[in-house]
Amino acid sequence: MDPGVVIKLHIEPEEPSPTDEPQTLAVNCPLCRDEFEICGAEPIAKTVCPSCGLAFVPSFTKEEAEAEALEQASCEPLPAPALAPADVLDRWLLGEPIQPREISDAEILGQWRRRHRAACNGALMAAISLVVLSLAALSAWTRSAWLLDGARAERDRADARRQEVEAALTNTSRRLERQNLLVKSERAAKLEIERRLHAAEELARRAEQERQTAESALLLAERKVRSTVAKHLAARSELLRDSHPQHSLLLAAEALTLAERDGEPPIATAAQVLRDRLGDADGTRLCGHTGKIAALAISRNSRWLATASQDNTTRLWDLASADPAETSIVLAGHQGRVSAAAFSPDNRWLATGGFDSAIYLWNLAAERPGAAPLALRGQEGRITSLAVTSDSRWLFTASSGYNSDDSELRIWDLAAAQPAAASRVLQGQTGRVQALAISRNDRLLATADDDGQVRLWTITPRGPQAQPLTLGGPAGRLGLLAFSANSRFLATAGGAAKQGSVSLWDLKADDPAAKPFVLSVRGSAIRALATSADGRWLAAVGDDRAARVWDLIADDPAAHPLVLGGHREAILTVAFSADNRWLATGGSDQTVRLWSIGKDGPEATPIVLDAGQGSIDSLVISPDGHWLVSAGEDQTARLWNLRLDELAQLALGTEGGKLSDIEAPAKEPAIRGEPRVADRKLRLIGPKDEVKLYR
Repeated sequence: MDPGVVIKLHIEPEEPSPTDEPQTLAVNCPLCRDEFEICGAEPIAKTVCPSCGLAFVPSFTKEEAEAEALEQASCEPLPAPALAPADVLDRWLLGEPIQPREISDAEILGQWRRRHRAACNGALMAAISLVVLSLAALSAWTRSAWLLDGARAERDRADARRQEVEAALTNTSRRLERQNLLVKSERAAKLEIERRLHAAEELARRAEQERQTAESALLLAERKVRSTVAKHLAARSELLRDSHPQHSLLLAAEALTLAERDGEPPIATAAQVLRDRLGDADGTRLCGHTGKIAALAISRNSRWLATASQDNTTRLWDLASADPAETSIVLAGHQGRVSAAAFSPDNRWLATGGFDSAIYLWNLAAERPGAAPLALRGQEGRITSLAVTSDSRWLFTASSGYNSDDSELRIWDLAAAQPAAASRVLQGQTGRVQALAISRNDRLLATADDDGQVRLWTITPRGPQAQPLTLGGPAGRLGLLAFSANSRFLATAGGAAKQGSVSLWDLKADDPAAKPFVLSVRGSAIRALATSADGRWLAAVGDDRAARVWDLIADDPAAHPLVLGGHREAILTVAFSADNRWLATGGSDQTVRLWSIGKDGPEATPIVLDAGQGSIDSLVISPDGHWLVSAGEDQTARLWNLRLDELAQLALGTEGGKLSDIEAPAKEPAIRGEPRVADRKLRLIGPKDEVKLYR
């Protein structure tokens, strides 16, 4: 029998009376939840569960117990005092009621543990785990506390260091503030210094500008004074040229020196006095030809002058020698008159063409240029024109038939190993070619023929294109062509004698063949055309004895031409110098006239060179602006020096030192407005020193 089970024995008493029937109450065990009944009208302080043996006090109140007792109308006698275990059976055998013994809490707990071993084991394990966890937590707490104490100590040390750093930073901040104050004060002082320096620089700049302005004004004033003095000297030289030629020469030389020093155009009257004084010494004659000179050409380096003559020869003159007229190189080989000559821009070749249909290339780099020329044959008819491109690659030649109006235009490759074998005829040319020209940029070739047409070929690296562009012209023969230096305009002329005009074609226009500018010459035949090296001026001369100059940069080039008169007969040729200082014209009156070019064009008064060569029909100026060469009917060429300072030295017989002291004439012609002075002595000091004029 399970000791934890309490058996309740109840001995039935005698039949009670209805009034004595005990009351019963239903009670639930709080441990096993079993329901059992207990007797008694009064509340029981303590009862024992018959199932689990748990002793407990019911939880109902007195009123609830009474109500329950009344309902059940049953009662249970109060428990008897606990009997000793040995007496229980005896008393049960005697028929006495057995009272359950008191079970202790430990016994109840042991009974419950035996019945619920798994729960107890789980609770034990949970308790052990809880203890372990508690110990671990305690250990962690202890370590955390230790770490926390260390962290606090480290924090305290960090706080101490922080305080030290903050103190250092405070000190540093104070020092920086003081330094910032110093920097600000220094910056303010620097800005003040810079402001003062800028103000000083501005004052210096203004002072420098004022100084430069004053110097410019002074230079301008000095220049005006020198110009005035030069004009004064030139005027007095003109007045004294007949009565006192030496005095006049000195005055003219000084006038030209002053003008040359300031870059002003030469004073024509002074230059005229100088050249008249030189007489035959001015204009060296180059003699040797036995026939009329038909063409002139000067090499790009200004060393060689070529004169092509009707005596079937061409002569080379060395312009770099002390006396170019002393010797010449005769280039012989043509079997007919030589009609054209042209130098290659690289100064290697001189090309000549003649009426014998032959073209010769003379090697200027050879020791003897005239020894073994290279003959270019195959052209039909008389050679009338030659032209070489500026890159010295292509040579263009034009010829006219002997007994027909046909003309042949041929191109030669001078860069080929055998130029004589590298030629071809340009197709598209009809009529006799009267003129040939190449633009300065080597992009266009122009021809003019006797049917009044101008044809333009575009030049490519392989030569001209096959088909030319045709520009219509006036009725009649065209014989004159001139490209402007910037290759924008092409001027053509050469119509009938009563229809003198110049057609100016704008090659930059969308349609170059459209209507050109017409520059009228009032019915006079045009003999020659020329354009200036700066591309601004176009000059035309003709039978009306005047040279007309048009401004090509004007909005309307045809408006307001400059008309230069002076020639007594027809003007046959015209040329500009490469430095844009001179315009030269030559005519049937046997004179060459030099017009100095200023900012607004040629001056009105020319220098007259009495060539004495018959009609002057050829002029050429060397690229360096040193020499002017004229040719006429007298079978000679004449070499004119355009450097007036050299002419002055030549005229005065000095090398540029002090000129001389001369006594002024006792009765000098007076110039209107000139003050009267007592001293009649005139002292002139040479071109390397200041001019001092004492009177």
